[in-house]
Amino acid sequence: MKTKLSLFVTVLAAVLFVGGCVSTDSNQPSFNIIEGRFTWQEAREDAESKGGRLAVLDTKEKIVQVNSYVRDYKGDAFKQENAVLLWIGLTDRSEEGKWRWVTGVDLTVNNWAENEPNEKRRADGIAQDYGVIVGPGDPTSWTGWHDDVGNNKYSYLIEFPIQLKK
Repeated sequence: MKTKLSLFVTVLAAVLFVGGCVSTDSNQPSFNIIEGRFTWQEAREDAESKGGRLAVLDTKEKIVQVNSYVRDYKGDAFKQENAVLLWIGLTDRSEEGKWRWVTGVDLTVNNWAENEPNEKRRADGIAQDYGVIVGPGDPTSWTGWHDDVGNNKYSYLIEFPIQLKK
C-alpha cells in the first residue's frame, strides 16, 4: 500500500509541476492554474473530476502562496487587461452577502480588491455570486478578489488539499 501511495504522490507531483505551483511543504495543499474557459460551475465540476476542488484560500498563508504564484504566472490562462482571471471556490449564492467556501466554511480572511465585493447585478438581474482572482492588473486597484456572475468564462485555480496525516 505504501508503494502505491508513494507512486501516486510522485505522479501527482509531476503532473502539478508541469503547471507550475507545487507546494514544497508536504503538509500544505498544492495549487495549479487550469487554463481554458469555464463558467464557475464548469470549473467546480472539472476540478472535482481531477481529484481536487476550486481553491479554498481560507488562511493568510494560502493567500500569500497563491498571490505569489499568480504574480509570477506566464501561461495561457484567460486574461483581461493583462490580468489573469481565475475562479476560486467562493460564493454567496445561498445567502447574498454571506460568503462561503465550497467546503461550506464561512469566509474569515480575504483578499478583496478595492471596492469589492460590490454585489452589482447585470441589467438582466443576474447577481455577482462567485469569487474570482484578478491579478496582477492595471490599474493595480483591480488586483485581488472580485465578485462576478457565474456564467462568465475564465480559467480557474485548482487546489489539491492534503488529506493524509502521518
